[in-house]
Amino acid sequence: MGSRRQEGDVKQILPEWAETLNRAILESALDCIITIDGSGRVREFNPAAERVFGFSRAEAVGKELAELIVPERMRAQHRQGLAHYLKTGEGPLLGKRIEIEALRHDGSEILVELAITPFKINGNHFFTAYLRDITERKRGETARSRLAAIVEASADAIISTDLEGEITSWNEGADRLFGYKHDEVIGKSVTILVPPERHDEEHGILERIHRGEPIHHYDAVRCRKDGTLLNVSLTVSRIKDESGHVIGASKIARDITESVRIERRRLSQYAVASLLAGSWTLGQASSAILQTIASIDDWVLSALWLYDSEAGLLGCRSIWHGGAEKLEKFAEVSRSTQFKKGEGLPGRVWESEKPTWIYDVTVDPNFPRAPGAVEAGLHGGFAFPLFAGRAINGVIEMFSEQVVEPDHDLLQLVEAFGSLIGLFIERRRIEQEFSHRC
Repeated sequence: MGSRRQEGDVKQILPEWAETLNRAILESALDCIITIDGSGRVREFNPAAERVFGFSRAEAVGKELAELIVPERMRAQHRQGLAHYLKTGEGPLLGKRIEIEALRHDGSEILVELAITPFKINGNHFFTAYLRDITERKRGETARSRLAAIVEASADAIISTDLEGEITSWNEGADRLFGYKHDEVIGKSVTILVPPERHDEEHGILERIHRGEPIHHYDAVRCRKDGTLLNVSLTVSRIKDESGHVIGASKIARDITESVRIERRRLSQYAVASLLAGSWTLGQASSAILQTIASIDDWVLSALWLYDSEAGLLGCRSIWHGGAEKLEKFAEVSRSTQFKKGEGLPGRVWESEKPTWIYDVTVDPNFPRAPGAVEAGLHGGFAFPLFAGRAINGVIEMFSEQVVEPDHDLLQLVEAFGSLIGLFIERRRIEQEFSHRC
């Protein structure tokens, strides 16, 4: 009886036009609007609430809200909060937006954003709850948070750019791989990671993304902050906005420098063996062999030194380099130089019968060609012996524009090179001696 009187009180206080306006607002509202009285029973349940919770207005009006949409585990708390407000006028949740679970007609739970406003009519308490289903939004936020955590924790570099190639995101994996910090690259062109001679490659990728063409996995060369080059495996994906328009690209880069180096070294053994098998003299194959050996790392010049039995010295018989004029000048100095045991890099290898590293030839006390190396921009040096049995019949040396550290894998590889080339030299020497006798 009291409930009917309260509902009548609401209608009596509103003129007809206001009631019509109120009903129009309730029916057109996108958010759920539910009004309850002081006893906790539903007095209004708009169409949005019907859609979200699955109850019709006729089913909802007159029912206790706690029994209708409050999960069972939370009902006692809901009732206690209502009673506390009616007694004290205090409600910690009133006038605030909170996120809370709610119950649907089918027994499933959803997450809603809730705001409650209390009011009085003729001394009677009423409460209007405004609810919005945020289940999908929260699920999306959770998914994005998980994805962000995965991206940040990934060992791979994950970078996003817009269609102009401007970097928009950068994870810790990219920090480690490329040496730049997040703040150093955001807003910069992604071409800072691309060697100048490969800029067209990057522009081509962005154009294909802009046209909506698929980008397949590919390998590339990229540049670290300190200028060193590295081989990377790249996976490129298009980034789309909510309307499906392509707005940028996401790139996952993995460092494959070591695997590329291993593969190069493996193939170089076959290449050197094939060059020797197809040549009658070392002179015919020496330049190609030196280039092949130099290509296994960042060596820019390599030279072959052979023993001159008449002079009792090592002389430079063949040189390969990348073609720069400054390197040719160093090559000319090398061609006109001979070394005795223990002298210079070739002589040290001859004496020790072991591969030898020079961290920086420009400051080494036993490198007579140091002035030429300075002019040529050479620093790191490495040489290894060519063996025929236990005898050394030559030395191959290599130079880098960077300082170098000992490389165990390279030592194993040059041991194979030394045997292959050394035996070839000895076999050809014996064949020549035999042919002269005949």
